[in-house]
This record gives sequence, structure tokens and C-alpha cells, in this order.
Amino acid sequence: MGYDVAAIKAACQVVDMVQRNTTLHRVASTRGGEWAGPCPRCGGRDRFHATGTWWFCRKCHPKRGDVIEYMMWSERVSFVAACDRLAANAIVKAERAAPLARFPRDGAESGTSACFS
Repeated sequence: MGYDVAAIKAACQVVDMVQRNTTLHRVASTRGGEWAGPCPRCGGRDRFHATGTWWFCRKCHPKRGDVIEYMMWSERVSFVAACDRLAANAIVKAERAAPLARFPRDGAESGTSACFS
């Protein structure tokens, strides 16, 4: 089975996933925002940074990663397992939000991620 990696990345915000594992605070508001806080793996107080599309830890993962890589790293699963989990949650969230998406109140749109929000 193949995966539409671009669709998974578009549906899932890194910062939403990270906030399931640690408490982040906003450190910048440019380009959609950046959040920082303790690393969920090594525990460093100010080492972890995340946006909607990337994340890194200055100590244990200094290279920026995407939402799939975060799932692999945080859950210690394979690429296939990470894609399965992210895609399944994106589909469930999209199905739950579908009635609201068709009839938005006051023309407002949700800015939340489809994955794990």
C-alpha cells in the first residue's frame, strides 16, 4: 500500500502532535508561529522547537524533521506504521469535521490540524 505523504503532511500539524507529549509556549508569530519547550525525549528545558511543518531538539535530534519523522521518533515506530497512524487519524478527524466544514458558522474556518488535535 502506498501513502500520499504530501497529503499526510498537509493534514497534520507538527506542533499539534508535539503538544500531546510536552508543554510548549509560543516564541515567534512569524510564518505561522514557532513554539518551544522541554524535549519529550531528553527532557532538556528549552531545547525543543516546533512549527506546523517542522521540529527539532538541539540535543537529541538537531536536524529538522517533519510530522512523519516526529511520529517515528516519538512513538519509535517505522515509516509505514507512522503513516498508518497519521493517515487513520486524519481521516477520522476529517470525517468528524465534515458536517461543520460544509456549514461553517459565521463563515469562520477552523485552523486546527486534522491529526491528533
